[in-house]
Formats: sequence, structure tokens, C-alpha cells
Amino acid sequence: MWVANVQENLLSVLDMALWDLQARAFGVPIHKLLGGCRERVKAYGSTYPNMGTPEDYAEHAAACWAQGYKHYKIHPHYFWDPVTKQPDPGRPSHIEQDIKVCRAVRVRVGERMVLSFDPWGTYRTYEEAVKVGRELERLNF
Repeated sequence: MWVANVQENLLSVLDMALWDLQARAFGVPIHKLLGGCRERVKAYGSTYPNMGTPEDYAEHAAACWAQGYKHYKIHPHYFWDPVTKQPDPGRPSHIEQDIKVCRAVRVRVGERMVLSFDPWGTYRTYEEAVKVGRELERLNF
């Protein structure tokens, strides 16, 4: 369905409905169907893709901290060029801008917050993914 250009929000609704139906058919909660063993997990703050400038991401992370979140997950730029601020079809890589976002967030929240990064398959090559991964390692993600 992804390659058929079905909108992501519609895919998400369908995906959740199918998981719910399967869990009901087996008489188990979805988290058990997926292999989960915990009854509770800690919540974390998260961005949506293409949130804006590195400073916008950093401000959002600080706001999440102020609301009591101890963990923050960053989604990079998807289908969007953060330099031109225009749609960018396909899955283009914007690793330099993604790294700037991660650095700005780390500087803003310091080491007090656990940070994670969800690239969602945006990088085109192994080398790009490694470059970002090494920088995340330096930033203690």
C-alpha cells in the first residue's frame, strides 16, 4: 500500500484496525500479541516530522522537559527540504540538517534528558546512516 501512494494517516488507521481485529480474534491485548511483557511503560515526548528549525526542535524538547518528560524522540525531515522549505518527494536524505537538529536539542536540554532519534528509513545509503549514527553516539543519544 505504501508504493500505491496511500496516505500515511490512512495506512496508520488501517494498520491499527487490523492489529485490533487480530488481537480480539485471539482474545489477547495487542501488546501481548506483539510480544510485549510489560503492563506499563514510561512515556516520552516526541516530535512530528518537519517541525521547523533546529531551534524549534530545541524549544519543543525544553517544553517537553518542563511538562515532566524525561525522554525525547526526534523525527527528522521526511519528504521535505528544510533548506528550501519545499516538499521533497521520495525519501531524500538531509543528514546535515538532521544533525543540526540533534545538536541543538542536546545543547538545549543537556544530559538531563534521554534523547533518541527515529530516522524512519530516510537515509539513502549505509554511509549516510553511519555518519548520522556516529554523531548521535557523540551526542549520547
